[in-house]
Amino acid sequence: MRIPDAGPLPALACPADPRFSSYLYLPRRRTGPVPLVVAVHGTDRRAESLRDALVPWAEERSVAVLAPLFPGGLGDADDIDDYKFLRTAHADFDRVLLAMADDAVRRFGLTAGRWGLVGFSGGAQFAHRFLLVHPERVAAAAICAPGNVTRIDPAARWWPGTGDFADRFGAACDPVRLREVAVQTVVGALDDGAEHITLAPGARYWAPGANDAGATRVARTAALAANLRRYGIGVREVRLPGVGHDFGPMVPSVTGFLDDAFLTAFAAEHPREEETR
Repeated sequence: MRIPDAGPLPALACPADPRFSSYLYLPRRRTGPVPLVVAVHGTDRRAESLRDALVPWAEERSVAVLAPLFPGGLGDADDIDDYKFLRTAHADFDRVLLAMADDAVRRFGLTAGRWGLVGFSGGAQFAHRFLLVHPERVAAAAICAPGNVTRIDPAARWWPGTGDFADRFGAACDPVRLREVAVQTVVGALDDGAEHITLAPGARYWAPGANDAGATRVARTAALAANLRRYGIGVREVRLPGVGHDFGPMVPSVTGFLDDAFLTAFAAEHPREEETR
């Protein structure tokens, strides 16, 4: 039995590091160049469900969706947060995602170029940090309800700030490149959950300043948006009334943003063949 060439694919191992896999959706209806949206799961690792939430939109718009699966317990059986911080002693999660995306583009005939990026909860932590490190790979990023945030701040060390960013990632954080990326933040107005996001000294990923962005996801998402704006990066903020920590109600806002900020630019850069005649 061969791997399908359209529809929802089963989990596929990453050739560069088979410890990791991804769930890919390939649109059945292809009307021209096929862009890629990457959707990053939260701590619960429901990568397939996150992909599937975007499938109706992806099929209608002829978009491929790649949902990486970063398993918990790599190197430490009790660690389920490592991927959110991009790099640990056990893996460079940002580089794994780059390898997954590049492989999907080559293998399935997708259009090379900058992606749309979506992250929910823990995946939003990964997504906005990935954006800081790799702005050249992202055209539009929807950051949905992150629990902890990294702000551009040369006075604070990673991860609350970016003071030692160049030492960790090989180059300084570049707000000029970040200004080329469309950014959306989304959070439910009822998304408190302070007990799940507050880090105390001695916790695995605690760092000085860990809780300075606020006590709730609502406050921390707003603090992230304000920080990006301070560096000239445009942010569209969405706060959904009556919504808690749930990606489902966010989907219309996210896909509307991708339509406007990602697909419009993609269509201008990659016109269909009949439009160039």
